[in-house]
Amino acid sequence: MLRKVALLVLAAPVLLLAQGAPSISQAFKPGDKIHYYVTFQKPIQGAVQGLGVMFSLQGEAPKNQQGLPNYWWINRFHQISQQAYEVEGDVPSVMTGTYRLQNVDLVLAGGGSRFYTYPTDFKDEFTLSVQFTFPEIISVSSNPPNP
Repeated sequence: MLRKVALLVLAAPVLLLAQGAPSISQAFKPGDKIHYYVTFQKPIQGAVQGLGVMFSLQGEAPKNQQGLPNYWWINRFHQISQQAYEVEGDVPSVMTGTYRLQNVDLVLAGGGSRFYTYPTDFKDEFTLSVQFTFPEIISVSSNPPNP
């Protein structure tokens, strides 16, 4: 199921679609691949140098995961038509929790850029869950464990 987010990019409307529409009901772990499609109403004037989306942790940071990032970008992109781009990346090692697609960043060759923020620049919300568990330690010793 695809969900759409209407955005304005350099005065040209754009549509953001998620492959498989990651939602809170789907849990991802570090290393999983995710991707989104950004479709503009008309071709962008100038060469696109960068296009990425940022996910930001919602709510409290887990106390036992201090030091891990609480946001990340996916920014490998390629043009799939005159008006559409696929943006993809891997979920990095980040804090466990619910993440919202918070920003979209477009950079043109020559230095022009536009930074879009939820909910000011787009209203529909994409959220996903990053979950992984760490096993408890049984022991730490300078001797090898008994089989």
